[in-house]
Amino acid sequence: MEQQYRVRLRIMNRSKNTFNIDGMSFDIELNDRDFASGVSNEAFKLDPLSEIVVNVTITGTIFGLIRQMNSLQKLNSKPFKYELSGRIYTRSSLFGIPFKEKGEINLNASYSSSVSKNK
Repeated sequence: MEQQYRVRLRIMNRSKNTFNIDGMSFDIELNDRDFASGVSNEAFKLDPLSEIVVNVTITGTIFGLIRQMNSLQKLNSKPFKYELSGRIYTRSSLFGIPFKEKGEINLNASYSSSVSKNK
């Protein structure tokens, strides 16, 4: 059984080059466990020193969701870890451009101070 989620991904271009994106593939881990994955063939242009938000659909299993619910109960006051990794495909990149973003969310802290990013 599968679960689908709609996710908004913010993609930043920190270079002075324009990228014509043809699509992407990605995986999400929560608390060091595979949670969901997805692909998108949505094409878009990413201008230099800019960002764009794209909506994508990710798919996970119901068993992955149950594992995450159990994991949340065991966290107590520990932070909730996440990792997003994948590849962005352009016309000029044969194997795609890899990316990885990871961090922690402290579920016991206030919203404004709860997210910490590590690259």
